[in-house]
Amino acid sequence: MIENNLGLIAAVCLGIVLLIIFPMYHIYETQDAMMQLHLVDEVDLFVNTIKSTGELKTYQYEQFVSSLNSFGVAFDVEITHKKRNLFPKYGDPNDASTFTGEVVTIYEEILTEEIIEEMYSNAHVGGGYSFDTGDIIVVSVVSHDKSRADKLREMLWHVSLDKPSFFTQFSGIIANETH
Repeated sequence: MIENNLGLIAAVCLGIVLLIIFPMYHIYETQDAMMQLHLVDEVDLFVNTIKSTGELKTYQYEQFVSSLNSFGVAFDVEITHKKRNLFPKYGDPNDASTFTGEVVTIYEEILTEEIIEEMYSNAHVGGGYSFDTGDIIVVSVVSHDKSRADKLREMLWHVSLDKPSFFTQFSGIIANETH
């Protein structure tokens, strides 16, 4: 009698897992995949806009952050501007007539905090941050929170996931400048 009850209890537990938990896990996985695709689209559009115009306006940045917030997940946005600096190469640095015809390119990294500070300090003139042709823009977006699929995965498999649920990074060379 007890063996039949144990078998019934095991069957009910297995039924719950198969009929409820795994379909829910599949739905959450699908939602995560769709959210990752939407995140990639948003970041790609943001980077391509900057590459084609050579500037980042305050309203563009705020609109981008607002569209990320509409996902219902908290994100960190990192923007890196690799400013291209060209230096002529001389045989003797003290003699301009010894120019070798070569130019050395050195990239200076300007990070998010500095970009945002400059962008908002120019708010009185429309706000914005300018790039020069040939500079490189890198935008990385990382989620703070775990997705529902990650939380369920951790619960089912008893593992701790240290990776972010959502991450994307796009970069490109500035093609035009508007200043």
